[in-house]
Amino acid sequence: MRSGVTSGLMIAQIAMSFVLLSAAVLFARMPGMVAGMDPGFETRHTLVVPLDIDTSSEHRRAALGFCRALESRIRTIPGVQSLAYQSLQLFRQSPPSEIRLGNQGKGQGKPASVDSVSTDFFSTFGIRVIGGRSFLPSDETSASARSVLVSQAFAKQFWPGNNPIGKVIITPDDKRSVVVGVVADTRSERFGINDGPRLYNLRDPAVLDGQMYVRFTGSTNTMKSAVRDVVRSLDPTQIEAPQTIWESLEADAEQMRALAHIVVVMASIAVLLAVTGVYGVLSFAINQRTREFGIRMALGANRVSIFHSILLRGGQQIAIGLVCGLALAEPAAWTFTRLLKNSPLPLRSFDLRVYGIAAALLAAISLAAMYLPATRATQVDPIKALRTD
Repeated sequence: MRSGVTSGLMIAQIAMSFVLLSAAVLFARMPGMVAGMDPGFETRHTLVVPLDIDTSSEHRRAALGFCRALESRIRTIPGVQSLAYQSLQLFRQSPPSEIRLGNQGKGQGKPASVDSVSTDFFSTFGIRVIGGRSFLPSDETSASARSVLVSQAFAKQFWPGNNPIGKVIITPDDKRSVVVGVVADTRSERFGINDGPRLYNLRDPAVLDGQMYVRFTGSTNTMKSAVRDVVRSLDPTQIEAPQTIWESLEADAEQMRALAHIVVVMASIAVLLAVTGVYGVLSFAINQRTREFGIRMALGANRVSIFHSILLRGGQQIAIGLVCGLALAEPAAWTFTRLLKNSPLPLRSFDLRVYGIAAALLAAISLAAMYLPATRATQVDPIKALRTD
């Protein structure tokens, strides 16, 4: 009865510690994954220019004039290479839209993200055009079918094994568009995960939406100061400062580090309690089995076999605890990923690497905690043990 209780306590402690340690490993890895990832476009020399503009009908003309003046002034700053707009926000997931082929009706298409970009978008971000061409200034005034570009993932989903250049699609606004180019996939929605099918259409210059980006050479701090001064000279109410895409990634990583520290501290406390519990439970169990060890030694068992038998039994309980912990951690991880399915974090419902690291750490620490009680069992005096009741 006592043996079953002590085994159950060890297994429960290992299982609960495994859940928290897995969470700690997951969150501890995220800041490095975010800061070290390659999103597939330039981040260190592409500046995000945040703007707060009133685009209501009564202020539309003034807003349009402000944007045109700002663009003109920024282009004159030494070191500025290009300027571009994008409708979708970086590292934010947007609901996909239905894209249809030319012969399909509504409801028969496939989902894809639609991004309205300016002519210089791909050169500004350094996204490779791997087939066809990029947008041209003449596309803005073309009276023929609208030109669009698609990502590699888009081409594979809609025309697997075929050349998409020249294909006709129907966009959500029921306009027919012709694919003129294919661009490389990026990782702009979720950290470290390739974007799904993405359609790029040309942004209407008269539309006052989207984010402004500036590609530059030279000193980052100098460029940030110059762009900020230009913005505030035109509108002193603009308070947000420009920053590079890399700096925004670093800011996201820093926020994750703060969360990771909290989770790691909680997991460390849990592991410490588990180690203390394993040591205490095993010490108690060995004290209860002192007479048994004495009898086994009197019958010829050596100290090494006693030591191995204790470690083997403890290892079995650790293994059972890890399996139970996995059974608890996986539903929790699945629920967590469902709750944060729109988050840019690279979450997976089953991450073998996270669980493997957590299991290895916990197993090593638990076995180390068993060493001292197991060594004490080998030092039992058989004569004294047999004399005790």
